[in-house]
Amino acid sequence: MGRRPGRGKHAAPARETCQPLRYTHSMENSTQTDPLRQTDHQETGTHLAERHAAKATLAILVAGAILAIALRWLSFHFASGILATTAAMLLFAPASFATVALGWGKPMRFRLAFLAFALFLLTFLLWNNVMLPGLSKENAIRAFKQNMLHWTLYLFFGILSLRFVQWTTGMGIASEPVCDEPTGLRSSQISLAKILAIAAACAVGAETARRLMNLPGRDTALYLHGILGGSLLGIQWSVLFWLLRWRSWRIAGLILWIAIAAIIRWTTDTIVDQFTDLLLVRKEVKNLDDLYYIVVVVSSRTPLMTLGQAMQFLWQASLQTAIILGGIASFRGLGYPIQYLHSKR
Repeated sequence: MGRRPGRGKHAAPARETCQPLRYTHSMENSTQTDPLRQTDHQETGTHLAERHAAKATLAILVAGAILAIALRWLSFHFASGILATTAAMLLFAPASFATVALGWGKPMRFRLAFLAFALFLLTFLLWNNVMLPGLSKENAIRAFKQNMLHWTLYLFFGILSLRFVQWTTGMGIASEPVCDEPTGLRSSQISLAKILAIAAACAVGAETARRLMNLPGRDTALYLHGILGGSLLGIQWSVLFWLLRWRSWRIAGLILWIAIAAIIRWTTDTIVDQFTDLLLVRKEVKNLDDLYYIVVVVSSRTPLMTLGQAMQFLWQASLQTAIILGGIASFRGLGYPIQYLHSKR
């Protein structure tokens, strides 16, 4: 009888040459047993997920800009302040994301910093083109300069507040999985350089406040809103990130935070208004009695929040909370999750 095919001494090489073909058809099964190939497969899936997340984030930003432009047009048509405020907040959202990326990037990578700063500039240009139409050339240039200083103050104090939160809690943006549980502060988190940076920032803030005293009331109110908004940025993002970890209690925590955020917004607006009024009448202050009357007596007559104001501030706080939650999810999807970075110290 003749030999069977594949049973002779020359059959083994033929079987070996067919193994790559069988491996090609069983690639998925091999990755389950080969750790190296399984790791490559996971990395490829991670890159694809990040690419899809980047496209989704870009689509959301574009959709938000289109919606804001439509709301701004409707605000002119219906003379609605709430529509104008909503449009302004939606247009400003990418700038807050960029500020968080610059403030919480740890370690700061050039690519992330460049993209964040470019996004901040593009948002600034878009915001001014959408929110300042119909002004004369002179007023438009003046408003553009005022907004430039306003946004610069927001960026500076926003980065400062975010860095302070990072130095004290270890919270920041990670480019790879790290310890996601607070493990207590370490001595390396606060250094002499960081203390000097805080002192320098306080000096800049004091000089800024001094210069604001010599500006007209309206300009001062605009710049104060930038300072207060940036200073509260680190608190808002860290509180919401912390609330998301409550699991079954997160909904209750978010509802409570929206109420607190509405009160904060009303309080900051009241403080700015009172400070602006004080600047307007500062020439009338001739002695301590006048100052006491203006600061204590007049301030105590400030009316309480009306129902209409409460609904307006609750809407703004809800929209602001939704924007921040969307930002946290976007950072996670892009591969830069907000985590505790204690293991990186």
